[in-house]
Amino acid sequence: MACFRIMIHPKLLGVALLLASLFCLTYAGNFDDSSCESSEEYGGGKHKHRHHKHRPKPPRPPPRPPAKPKCEQGWYTSYRPQGIWCLRVGIGKLDYHQSQAQCGTYGGVLSGLQNDFERQLIANETVRQLLPTGVTIAGVWLGASKVPGTNSFQWNDGHTTGTGGMFYGPGQPDNALGDPRGPQNCLQLIVMTPAYWSHPDKWVPFVRLIDDYWCHMTHDPPQRFQGGVLSGIQNDFERQLIANETIRQLIPMGVTIAGVWLGASKLSGTNTFQWNDGHTTGTGGMFFGPGQPDNALGDPRGPQNCLQLIVMTPAFYSRPDKWITFPQLIDDYWCHMTHDPPQRFYACGKPGPVDNFVG
Repeated sequence: MACFRIMIHPKLLGVALLLASLFCLTYAGNFDDSSCESSEEYGGGKHKHRHHKHRPKPPRPPPRPPAKPKCEQGWYTSYRPQGIWCLRVGIGKLDYHQSQAQCGTYGGVLSGLQNDFERQLIANETVRQLLPTGVTIAGVWLGASKVPGTNSFQWNDGHTTGTGGMFYGPGQPDNALGDPRGPQNCLQLIVMTPAYWSHPDKWVPFVRLIDDYWCHMTHDPPQRFQGGVLSGIQNDFERQLIANETIRQLIPMGVTIAGVWLGASKLSGTNTFQWNDGHTTGTGGMFFGPGQPDNALGDPRGPQNCLQLIVMTPAFYSRPDKWITFPQLIDDYWCHMTHDPPQRFYACGKPGPVDNFVG
C-alpha cells in the first residue's frame, strides 16, 4: 500500500480553511449538516477530518392561533354564539325612534341584550358617561318591540336571539297597567350611578333592569342614552359641520332649534372652559354667544358647568325667540338639564387612523 503525506505551509492552510468556511456558510442549505463539520489539528502539520453523525433539527413550535377580530375603535366587542356583535352607548334626550335614527348614522341599530355580559357592559359604559354630568340615573333605549297582540317583547336588531338578556324589573313588562297615555311598546334599561343612592326614588328596585316604556317619551328618567366621547370643536369648520348635520336631522322632525352637547368642562375655580375629549386643543373653536359664558349670572339652580352649541333651522326665523342672538354659537348650561332648548343633540368624536403626513 502506498502512502502519501502532503506537507502544507501553515499560512496556506489558514487560507484554505477560510475558503472552506465561506463555502459552508454559502451552500449549507444544499448539503447535509455533516458536510461542513470538521476538526483540524495543527500539531506536526497533520490535518485530521472527522465526520459526525447527523443531528436532528428541533421540532418547530406550533403556530400561534390567530388573534380574535375586534370591533373598530369606539365600539365594544361581544363574542356571541351567532357571531361578533359591536356595541356602543350614546347620550342624548332622544325618544326611541330618534335614537334608532341616531344609531343609523353610525351604521348600526338599537341593540338588544344577548346575555348578562352585555347588560353589564352597557350599564358600565352608561355610568362612565353619566358621572361627569352629575346625573345619577338614566334610561337606555334597547332594540326591542312588542310581539303583536301580546304583552311580550322580542329583540328587533336582527342579531340578538332568545330571552337570556331580558332582565326585567319587578312586575315588568306591565304596559303601564292600562295608563290612558297608551301602550308601552319599547324597552329601556334603567342605570344608576353610585351617587343615586344618596337620594333614591321610585326606581330603586330597577338596578340595571329593564322597564317597558312609551316609545315617544323621554322624561322618566329624563336622561336618555342610546355613542362615543362628546367632542370639542377644534375650529370653525367643525362648528359649521356639526351645525349643518344638526339642521339636517332637525328639519324632518319639524323642530326649529336644538342644543348640541359638547365635550367641555369648567376649569376648577374659574368660569373658563376647556375641551375634555382628549383630542381637541386650544380655544379656536370656542365661538361663544353674547356675554357667554355667564354661569347664569348666579342663578339659584347652581353653576352652569357644561357647554351647548345652539343651532337653528331656517324656519326658526319665522317665529324667533330669545335665542335669536345665538345662531350656531355656544352657551354654558346646566349639565343635568335638557329643557332649554328642549330638543337635545350630542356631538360625538373618535380618533381616526394615524395620518403619517400630518406635520
